[in-house]
This record gives sequence, C-alpha cells and structure tokens, in this order.
Amino acid sequence: SLSQGRHITIEDGEVWQLLNKSIAEYQTVFGALGFELVSDSRGFFYFHGSNRGLSDGTEKLALFIYVLVDWLADNGKNVIESLFGNEYDAGALPHLANDRYKGYMAQVSVSDQKELNDIIKKMNKLGFAKITDQEPMKFRLLMPIWRMLETCLNNNLDAREQPAIDGGNDA
Repeated sequence: SLSQGRHITIEDGEVWQLLNKSIAEYQTVFGALGFELVSDSRGFFYFHGSNRGLSDGTEKLALFIYVLVDWLADNGKNVIESLFGNEYDAGALPHLANDRYKGYMAQVSVSDQKELNDIIKKMNKLGFAKITDQEPMKFRLLMPIWRMLETCLNNNLDAREQPAIDGGNDA
C-alpha cells in the first residue's frame, strides 16, 4: 500500500509498529527494490516520490484542505488544533455551504455531497484521514495531512514572491 501512496500511521497498528521498530532494515530492503521509505518525525511513514494513489486526485485533496483551513481561520479557530483535534461531520463541512467555496470545489468537479464524501474516502485510503462513522460520515484528520499542508503553504509562499502580472491575486 505504500507504493500506492498510502501513509502508514500509528492508527495502522502492527504495520506501523513493525516499521517503527526496524526502520533501517526496511529502508535497506525497500531501497534495494527502488523505493525510498521516509520516516517522518511526526510519526508516519511513506515512500518518497510515490504518488500513484494521488495522481488522480491531488488537486481535490489540496483544495479540500485549503477550504477547511480557510474556513477555520475565518471563524477564528486555531487551525492546527482544530485540524487535528476535531472529528468532522462530512455533511456539515463548509465546502458546499456557500457560493465562494462551492465555486472553488466546482473547479475540481466536486458539486455534491457524494463527491465530497469520495474525497474523504480517498484521504482515508491514503492514510490522511480516518473515517470514524459511515452514516452519517464522520472523520478525523491524521498526521500525514501535514504533507498536504506544507505543500499548500510552500506553493502559497512561492505565489506571493512572484510579481503580479495580471494586477493581483484573488486566491
């Protein structure tokens, strides 16, 4: 599952424990097979450069997180505490609740609750989230979401350093 983009967290129990206990040995074995096993300091594992599981949904995942972060910040919440300390009800998410967020989601062809739930299922499959209830769908975010957050932050900082050619940046 690592080769398909999955992130292994402590939530994965025995698999995580085996990796954590013998990281150097697993890095050697996987390295011989052409994979770079990364042990992130925040307590999860992934293959560097493996994006097979992400290839058809990276924009959706990134936008999902961006909207959630934006909504939390707009509501005066501590973003980091809220991201990792809350369980979310998929039906109560802001992504389809107002015109601005609906417009963002439409840009990645997400226009209804089923499609939003599909993003959450994908995050669950990749180890970014854990679904805690199916009906109604509830979930919480896991530590690997930091990779997505850092990518969003780095891209946002890069965009700010670029000169505004069209007169400004509405994002």
